[in-house]
Amino acid sequence: MKINQIRNGAPLTLKRIITNKVNYRNDFLFDKIKNKKILDIGCIGHKIKHFNSDLSLHSFLKKHSKKVTGMDYLKKEVSILRKKGHDVIYGNAEDFDFKQKYDLIIAGELIEHLNNPGNFLKSAKRSIKKNGSIIITTPNTFSFRNLMFSLLLVDPPVNSEHTMYFDPITLKRLIENNGLKIKSSAYTFIHTIKPLYYLEYLISLVKPSFAPTIIFELKK
Repeated sequence: MKINQIRNGAPLTLKRIITNKVNYRNDFLFDKIKNKKILDIGCIGHKIKHFNSDLSLHSFLKKHSKKVTGMDYLKKEVSILRKKGHDVIYGNAEDFDFKQKYDLIIAGELIEHLNNPGNFLKSAKRSIKKNGSIIITTPNTFSFRNLMFSLLLVDPPVNSEHTMYFDPITLKRLIENNGLKIKSSAYTFIHTIKPLYYLEYLISLVKPSFAPTIIFELKK
């Protein structure tokens, strides 16, 4: 079978973009964050009470990296955290530029919330060091759970704050259109709903692209 077929005048990409799979997002991150100065964008997440929990991405980054600065556009929550002594700054993920450059910028489950994800990638690109990296994670459009909901004739479970879907092919195009390259990538899983996690993990042994989450590491 050819890698690209033509459908309605446009190339249909059949090549597998992601070939790796990890059990959990932190497994992918662990070695990449050691001794790094990191900017964690969208660090607060949906609820401020989860910011400093043992399960939060920000807590994991603080524990295993050299230094982490959080950034979020929730002004009230940022002010609360700063008063408590946390290294968090207010900023817009679609338009930021710092004199200080970071070894690594991480955006966990963020890009699907943005109105202009290309602007985020451009901002992140100019805010990392020459050999720095950007790591993004996002829900996988064609995950097993989304396909099952569609087959059951109901809408997929979507966060009402999301503005778009991504899959490996469309995300790769967005990344390349904004002057970045993919260094590494993986599918990974969500542990919060245990029965679904085990089911998705077993199915992914046969078809990795059914995993619920995508991770890309990007370079200039």
